[in-house]
Amino acid sequence: MKFSHEYFKMLGYDETDFSDNLLSWMGLIHIDDLEWAMYIKTNCIKGRSEIFRLEYRMLAENGEWRWILSQGKCEARDENGRALRITGTHRDITESRQGNADLSKEAMGA
Repeated sequence: MKFSHEYFKMLGYDETDFSDNLLSWMGLIHIDDLEWAMYIKTNCIKGRSEIFRLEYRMLAENGEWRWILSQGKCEARDENGRALRITGTHRDITESRQGNADLSKEAMGA
């Protein structure tokens, strides 16, 4: 599995800081989100689902945890149903998640 260098640059890293592989990606995911993220990605890879959509935290270069929306789909499978090509997008949604938290506090009278 390969990831675009743009993915890591979105988090503030230099494109040479990481390899574009699964281990580099996993190493930046918050420990509380890692199992779920791997479960969702694995379901798509193994053919249990054609699409995925999930939100999880990743460690930015400045030490902050950023919320990422990851969504995509399988474009091609081998004869055993395993993904050959998955395309998707990764978007930093930290500000919108924080905004929603602020709205929830307001609704509760905080």
